[in-house]
Amino acid sequence: MLFQLTRLCVLGLLCLLIACATTARERTRASADAHVELAFSYMDSGDMAAAKEQLQKSRRIAPRNPNLDHGYAVYHQRLGQFDRAEAYFVSALEQTPNDASINNNYGVLLSGLGRYDEAYLKFRAAYSNKNYPYRYSAYENYGDVARLNGEDDKALEAYQQALLLNPDWFVLHIKVAHSHFNRADFIPAYEHLTTYMEKVHALNLSPSREDLELGIALASAVKDYEMVDNYQELLQQLP
Repeated sequence: MLFQLTRLCVLGLLCLLIACATTARERTRASADAHVELAFSYMDSGDMAAAKEQLQKSRRIAPRNPNLDHGYAVYHQRLGQFDRAEAYFVSALEQTPNDASINNNYGVLLSGLGRYDEAYLKFRAAYSNKNYPYRYSAYENYGDVARLNGEDDKALEAYQQALLLNPDWFVLHIKVAHSHFNRADFIPAYEHLTTYMEKVHALNLSPSREDLELGIALASAVKDYEMVDNYQELLQQLP
């Protein structure tokens, strides 16, 4: 499940936002938003104390701010304080109900709580916004929920849309492979698994136990016994 927390260079963004603002009110909001961006950056690096400090600075500048509420929502979610996180997500969406990033991240929280029908609605709101630069992550998140919910047809459709938007995101191939496998579509499943394994090898990464077990099952299903042996050998090498 993906959080959409990819950020620009935050210090540069701070200067850019404030410099581009033309009125005192705009400069105030730009400064507050920049502190939120910096908080997200600290959260990405695991420095929650620094993230909290930046959120507090933003609150002192502009206490009523959907971006600040979004920041606090993700902050509390990272700490496992889900009730508080949801309250901030709700507040943020009351102010900006169509914000794709907030909807996407709220959907992640809802899916983690097992509230799949509500999560579907949030992810759909996110990927329906064609100006959202991370639509693929909303489609992927939708697919993850559908697969968890045993709805592999929905999952495949969502993953395929994500691949169209971001064909370089190789992790989607193993998710597509799992969904095809669950439907007993072994040939397309094996093709996507192979694409994923080739990329993992090219990046000098290690496949997981789950990846290799799926590889063994699919290679057996399509009678590629050489790869069955290869995957079994790799599985034995795992700690």
